[in-house]
Parts: sequence; structure tokens; C-alpha cells
Amino acid sequence: MATGRCDEAKHTVYNQWTQFEEFPRFMRGVERVEQLDDRRLHWVADFGGSTHEWDAEITDQVPDDRIAWRSLDGRPSSAEQVGDGAVITSLRSAGGSSVISTTAPSSDCSR
Repeated sequence: MATGRCDEAKHTVYNQWTQFEEFPRFMRGVERVEQLDDRRLHWVADFGGSTHEWDAEITDQVPDDRIAWRSLDGRPSSAEQVGDGAVITSLRSAGGSSVISTTAPSSDCSR
């Protein structure tokens, strides 16, 4: 699990983490994410020297607190590095900043 601090309000950070189409801007290896409906996502990512595609579903979402999703395709655990599998973002406030905990180690707060 990775943890990072952003000089942004918790609400702002949560909103960024729920804009899946923006993931390629801050998550290494992710080429594209399409939100198919309220619960399903389609991912395209490059890892291991090749391009992979899979579908995922949002399994848990609490506004301004956390969001989690998992692969629907049974992808191997190595894909978790680019957001496939049980990726959970937990936000908490810390003196005007937000602390993010996530299983996606290649992400950061930049936009």
C-alpha cells in the first residue's frame, strides 16, 4: 500500500480519484479508462511491455472517503500496479491536506 499527502481538500482529491477518464494523466502505465456505466469500467494499460485490456467493477464507494474496484476478467495480480484488482483509495484530512492510501503504487496527487 502506498500513502501520499496532497495539499488539496479531501473533497477535491476524492473527485479526482472518481474521474476515471483522467487516470492516464497521473497513473503510470494507464493508457485509457472508460466508464461504461455507474459500476463498470474498461481499462487499457501497458505493463510488461504489452498492452492489456480488461473490465472492472466498482465494488465500494463512499463519497469523500474511498473508492474500490476489481477486475471482472480474473487478471493476474501484476495488473494491480496499474489499477486492476482491489484498488482502494482511503482519504483523511490532515491539517488542510489530504492523506491518500491506495494499493496503486504508481499514482500521485498531480493532475
